[in-house]
Amino acid sequence: MYLKEKWKAVVKDWRESGLSQADYCKKAGIKSNRLSYWKRKLSIEDAISAKSEIRVKNEFIEVGKSVNELIEIKYGDLQINIPSSIESKKIAELINCLS
Repeated sequence: MYLKEKWKAVVKDWRESGLSQADYCKKAGIKSNRLSYWKRKLSIEDAISAKSEIRVKNEFIEVGKSVNELIEIKYGDLQINIPSSIESKKIAELINCLS
């Protein structure tokens, strides 16, 4: 858990710095790809924990509530499988982070 909290602080510091990601990483002595990884990972986690509605092509869709069912989200080369029991608002936040 410590690692996650450390990177939350790094991402927050970078966002507040006003520097480009490359400049910030150079100044902080960290690899740009690590910051990219954690920025994306934390955004997805935040989206899953947040509440919002899911909208696909301007239509609301019903999300199944069976724990055994998975929802597959594909975005480019990224594929995410999440339990259908997750609230649709959380899924929408995840989709918003990907776009």
